[in-house]
Amino acid sequence: MINRKIETIQTKKIFKKFILIVAKHFFLDCLFIFALTAFIALFFCYKYNIIIQKAEIEPLKKPFLLEQFDYQRVIKFWQENEERFEKVDFNEYRDLFKETILPPASSASFLLIYFPLKQKQARVM
Repeated sequence: MINRKIETIQTKKIFKKFILIVAKHFFLDCLFIFALTAFIALFFCYKYNIIIQKAEIEPLKKPFLLEQFDYQRVIKFWQENEERFEKVDFNEYRDLFKETILPPASSASFLLIYFPLKQKQARVM
């Protein structure tokens, strides 16, 4: 128990000293972090760009060819998509922001139009 208290007190002191040292040398710390990130970025740039450019790309031994059946399926798919897109142009949609004018009606018929009752419950008023 006592050892644990001593350890926590020592770690607190060390942490406070570390914070003070970092605060006193803030500019140098920023330069160090900037240099570290620059080196990491250069490493990944070298790894993923320069090394890949050095590698030789092997050409395909056999050219890629579509069989007639596959080619027909692709053409059919594109034609169906084109027809669907053309149908969308001719759809007329209701204007949600335009006021709809309802014909004058009694309150009972208005309610039946917008809130219809089931067949058994419907009554003529």
